[in-house]
Amino acid sequence: PDHRWRAAHREIPDFERALTDDGVRLIKLFFHISPDEQLARFRARLCDPLKPWKLSPEDVRNHDRSNDHAVATNEMFARTSSDAVPWHLIAAHNKLHGRIAAITTIVDRLSHNVDLNPPILDENVLRAARSHMNIPPELLSRLGGQAERSFPFGTGEDQPFSSISSAAKPSR
Repeated sequence: PDHRWRAAHREIPDFERALTDDGVRLIKLFFHISPDEQLARFRARLCDPLKPWKLSPEDVRNHDRSNDHAVATNEMFARTSSDAVPWHLIAAHNKLHGRIAAITTIVDRLSHNVDLNPPILDENVLRAARSHMNIPPELLSRLGGQAERSFPFGTGEDQPFSSISSAAKPSR
């Protein structure tokens, strides 16, 4: 009923705001195909013995109301899109293109304001490594990014873990 859609259009932004206020990242994707493409896919599903379950009588009936659906979809976009959780329209006439566009959108949105640099090792780990392992200073420096330049252990530049017993060496 019309009153339920109108209520949903009010409730959805509030619900999304509550989620995003708690740090949840939401991404809304809308995969758009033309009515002609939809009809072609319906025909393909009818002819494929593995896909008839993907088609219902209501799908076929609703296809005739594509103009009504376009109006309803545009209203949904207008009432439920926000700066925090906008709709992302994906042109999906070509399935591969649509999937790549969706994945690209998801990666872009999820990686926004995320530091992708590797974390610096904890100084306690570096101190323990310096005390108990014969790791060259250059390697410790690269591992920690902030490690001191000189450590009091022997050589072994060509074999960084040469003093570790064979039982403690990582297996390959």
